[in-house]
Amino acid sequence: LEKMRENFSQLVPLAEERAAMLGDHATIDFEGFVDGEKLEHGDATDYQLELGSGSFIPGFEEQVVGMLAGERKRIKAVFPENYNDEKLSGKPVEFDVTLKGLSAREVPEFDDAFAQEFGNFDTFADLRSKVAETYEKQELDRIDRDFKDALVQALIENNNLDIPDTLVERQLVNMLENTKKRLQYQQLTLEMMGLDEQAYKSQFRTVASNQVKGALLLQELSVMNGIQISDEDIEQRIRRIAAESGQEYEKVSKYYLKGKEAKENLSEQIKEEKVLELIASKAEITELERQITENPAQLAD
Repeated sequence: LEKMRENFSQLVPLAEERAAMLGDHATIDFEGFVDGEKLEHGDATDYQLELGSGSFIPGFEEQVVGMLAGERKRIKAVFPENYNDEKLSGKPVEFDVTLKGLSAREVPEFDDAFAQEFGNFDTFADLRSKVAETYEKQELDRIDRDFKDALVQALIENNNLDIPDTLVERQLVNMLENTKKRLQYQQLTLEMMGLDEQAYKSQFRTVASNQVKGALLLQELSVMNGIQISDEDIEQRIRRIAAESGQEYEKVSKYYLKGKEAKENLSEQIKEEKVLELIASKAEITELERQITENPAQLAD
């Protein structure tokens, strides 16, 4: 909710005349000098800087604090030792800075008017309830995916299975094509991600191998346990897909039932889930406490 509110915030010029403070948004002109020479790409006009954000080199923002609108000041600082331009690493720098104005970020209140900006919500309580419901579902879905991945991984680890390289290569080709399509949708390429086709295949070969092993093992278990998919199973799944996506049942049904490949893929997905449910019913499951970390990179991992 705070992020949603931040997206609706706006910068408003300060009505009062006062000195710049941490948290203010300053509009500045600046020009940098190193060893008395003008710094290449070291100047800007009407630059927006949030004081205290740490987005400028160390020591700069703190020296803007206390300035008044219209004031000009010579600010001295030092580039960090690990600065991305080695020629400037650790070097003293001076900036001629003019403070042109101060603004503060104004955020809307958490009220019914705020909720109504997001569609069919009459009250803020309605919006809050929907956001909570959405995040809870996303988290439960994530837990379910992680659990099923752990089941398949345990299945692979407990069953020594040799698979032909041709199957792994075929899976890699499918993965590569899907990745290219996703990147193209985002106006990106493999090269922009620092990869070529061979590097991609090398990096994801183990993933592809495990996906093939998992699929073969699940298929074999479905045969061993006589798991079949009925028309009723498919209809229930189509109704669920329609409800979750907000689409009409007839439209979703037409897509899956008129196309042979789409129906077969849906049937295989349902069959795999039934096999996983069977494994889960026989598995010894230990729930672990979630590990909380303040490091965003670790959270991403």
